[in-house]
Amino acid sequence: MSKVQKISGVLAILWMACIFYLSHQAGEESSQLSSIVAALFSAIPAAEETLHYIVRKGAHVFAYFLLTLFLYGAFQKWYKAFAAAVLYAATDEFHQTFIPGRSGQVSDVAIDSIGVVTAVLLVFLVLNRSGRHT
Repeated sequence: MSKVQKISGVLAILWMACIFYLSHQAGEESSQLSSIVAALFSAIPAAEETLHYIVRKGAHVFAYFLLTLFLYGAFQKWYKAFAAAVLYAATDEFHQTFIPGRSGQVSDVAIDSIGVVTAVLLVFLVLNRSGRHT
């Protein structure tokens, strides 16, 4: 196992722990966090609810995009990174069914998967440009 794979593996585990921590917050606490972020960028009060939704779902995409890149670095295989990230998204949503004020949503797994697929496509583009394939 290379040094890059080891570092990527550690980063993937730390990032999964971060996702778990945020998912473990009660519904009201989690909602307040994204409301604060949305309010910072909201110039039009009527748009605050829409911005709140975009911030929350954008965070899902970003979190799983980054996780997939870390997993790719660890596994060096796109299909392993893809499978592990989607599986983690599904288990994370299941975990949320046990948290007060939260619910596991299949739609959130789909949104997480947008980040996963985007990361995999980025890996393909970079590898194809460099002449490498995995």
